[in-house]
Amino acid sequence: MSVSLVARQHDIGGNQIFTWRCLMAEGALTAAAAGEGVVPASDYRALEAKVRELHRLLGKAMENELLREAVSRAAGPKNYCCARPRCRGMDGERGCRTKGWLQD
Repeated sequence: MSVSLVARQHDIGGNQIFTWRCLMAEGALTAAAAGEGVVPASDYRALEAKVRELHRLLGKAMENELLREAVSRAAGPKNYCCARPRCRGMDGERGCRTKGWLQD
């Protein structure tokens, strides 16, 4: 039985069968052979675009978080009178409550 006869029986062009044979020899049909689902190229491109957009948004979120942290570190502690981590700040204008000293 010739390739042309099989192609005619299934209403397929003979060239299509030769193309499929070449693809199979190159390993291009391995996804279908491995039992994996084959996704249309348009869906694949749409999903790739979605992944790129999510990577971009994640990068922006991480950048914003880093900048927020850098600004808070650069600004330093506010309303604190000493460098102690648990300083409760100035008691009005009188002194440091953490160190226990007061101005006269």
